[in-house]
Amino acid sequence: MKAAATGRFLLLVLMACSLHAVTCSSSNTNQTDRLSLLEFKNSISLDPQQALASWNDSTHFCNWEGVTCRTTSNRVTNLDLGNRGLVGQISPSLGNLTFLKHLFLATNRFSGQIPASLGQLYRLQILYLSNNTLHGFIPTFENCSNLEELWLNGNNLIGGFPGLPLGLKHLALGSNNLSGTIPPSLANVTTLKGLGFNYNHNEGNLPDEFANFPELQFLGASASNLVGSFPQAILNLSTLVTFGIVMNHLSGEVPPGLGSSLPNLQTLAIDNNFFHGHIPSSLANASNLRIIDMSNNSFTGVVPSSIGKLRNLYLLNLELNKLKARNSQDWEFVYSLGNCTNLQTLSLFSNQLEGHVPTSLGFIPSSLSNLSQLSYLGLQSNKLEGHLPASIGNLQNFQVCNFSNNLLHGRIRKEMFGIPAILRIDLSSNHLHGQHPNEIGNAKVLGYLNISSNMLFGDIPTTIGKCENLVYIGLGQNRLGGSIPITIGNISSLQVLDLSHNNSTGSIPMSLSNLRYLEQLDLSFNNTSGEVPLKGIFSNVTAVRIDGNPGLCGGPLELHLLACHVMPANSSKQRHSIVQKVVIPLSSILLVAIVITAMVVWRGKQKRNMLSFPSFCKFPKVSSPKFLIPFDLPRKIFFRV
Repeated sequence: MKAAATGRFLLLVLMACSLHAVTCSSSNTNQTDRLSLLEFKNSISLDPQQALASWNDSTHFCNWEGVTCRTTSNRVTNLDLGNRGLVGQISPSLGNLTFLKHLFLATNRFSGQIPASLGQLYRLQILYLSNNTLHGFIPTFENCSNLEELWLNGNNLIGGFPGLPLGLKHLALGSNNLSGTIPPSLANVTTLKGLGFNYNHNEGNLPDEFANFPELQFLGASASNLVGSFPQAILNLSTLVTFGIVMNHLSGEVPPGLGSSLPNLQTLAIDNNFFHGHIPSSLANASNLRIIDMSNNSFTGVVPSSIGKLRNLYLLNLELNKLKARNSQDWEFVYSLGNCTNLQTLSLFSNQLEGHVPTSLGFIPSSLSNLSQLSYLGLQSNKLEGHLPASIGNLQNFQVCNFSNNLLHGRIRKEMFGIPAILRIDLSSNHLHGQHPNEIGNAKVLGYLNISSNMLFGDIPTTIGKCENLVYIGLGQNRLGGSIPITIGNISSLQVLDLSHNNSTGSIPMSLSNLRYLEQLDLSFNNTSGEVPLKGIFSNVTAVRIDGNPGLCGGPLELHLLACHVMPANSSKQRHSIVQKVVIPLSSILLVAIVITAMVVWRGKQKRNMLSFPSFCKFPKVSSPKFLIPFDLPRKIFFRV
């Protein structure tokens, strides 16, 4: 019995010691996490949003802002302090948070280097340090065996690609200062779904080993100094959804089977390179394509009509190429685009599109007029002919219209100004004629209007003053006449006003001097006259052009205009003084003289009446006013009265 009791006592002692050890161990690890967080706080030099105000001993650290703990052990698993405006450095103490899975410190102002200790967090799954000012080399993350997402874009990091764990799914290194060739070893991370290293200083081309990515969906290698031909490895990435190699030095032809090789592609951005040849008709096989940007290359030939099969297409940018369209067959693609009912942006400017688009409605075919979602249409700098159709008013979501530098003729359609969303209209450098529609006042949100270098005539509509959001007005190089509308002074947001080389008459409205944001004013080579205002933009002679208006006078001395011959302000007082001091006294004297003369005559008659019967009502005749003036006085005084 005694032995049994002794055994039970020893067992209780061991259990107590074990429990004490566990408690001490848990307490110590909790203390480690708390101290690590406090060290991180001490490395913050500025906390404008008071995000760390709760980080003190009055609150358990698991309840501090941005901190999430594991409920069973009170170990820190998440630290989320993104977009808090924090300034400072990332403390290496965060490497002691061994249970940390998610670390979000993006969009702050952290500087310094990325602590190497973060590369030892083997439980870490997501590291998000984007949009800071971190610099130095990227530490290796090969030991972070559970890391799935690594976001380091938008910093000032240098060097090459870091060591990566084989299970990584997303890697974002864009907008840094990385250099060197793109390592073929990246292809060993076969789990990658997203890979982005845009805007760096890499060399060479995409490695052929990239063809081994079995799951890659996003590949962004824009502005990375890539050279050579179109990377052939891409043709093996059938899972690719987004592909961007914008602003590189790639050249040669785009593979004709590109669309067939990438059936899941939704975004294709290969603009600003040196590609040439034809646009692949196989793009129609990538039926999910929504964005195609092949602008600023040297593509030739016609736009394939099969592009109209892309029913989900909402952006097509083919500007700044050498594409041609000269006959109805070449223009078929425009008709086919009528099937792309989701199309919002279409830009074909600066190509070799010529002549009339084959349609009875004008140079815009009816198929495009049916695109209710179209918001941007850029056809400038081609050789398009024809007139603007009334059907353009059907585009109720239309925001930007640029048809400048073509050969368009006819009148400006009033329907254009009835589009409620219209923000920008550029019809400059065409052969448009007629009067400017009064309906311009209906374009309440219009911010940019350029109809310069046409053949418009008539008055500038006073209704333009209702467009209170206009920032730019360009009506120069036309034949517009009449006076400059005073109502332009109501456009408080106006920054540029160009009415040069027209036939405007009358004076310069004083209301223009009230436009506080006006930066450039060109009224040169018109027929305006009168005094130039002194205030507002007119006080900045470098921002004003009024030469070629010989009738103008006055204004700031720096304009070197003749003084205005204006009657002095006290001229009316002077006239009044002359009336009081000269005319009234003379009139009084004249009246007295007449009365005296009449009396003398009457008395003479009275004397003659004593001798004979009097003649009736005989008065002396006055032949000239000068005989009524008793002394010499310049006659001009009387002419001025």
